[in-house]
Amino acid sequence: MWLGVLHHVVGEHVWSDGQCSHGPLTASETAKPLLEKGSKAMEALTKVVFDKKWLESMIFMCGSSK
Repeated sequence: MWLGVLHHVVGEHVWSDGQCSHGPLTASETAKPLLEKGSKAMEALTKVVFDKKWLESMIFMCGSSK
C-alpha cells in the first residue's frame, strides 16, 4: 500500500505491479500539484515510507500490515 503512495504523488495511478484503488479523478483533483520524480521532496517522502520504524508504527496504528 505505501509503495502505491509513492506512485500516486507523482501522478502515476497505474504501475507495473499495481494501481490506485480510487476511481477517476475530478478536475479539482487533477489540478493539484504533484511531486517530481527525483526531487528532494520525493526523496524525503521515499525515506519516510521505507523507514522500518515508521512502517512498524503504522502497523500498530492501523492494526494491520496492509
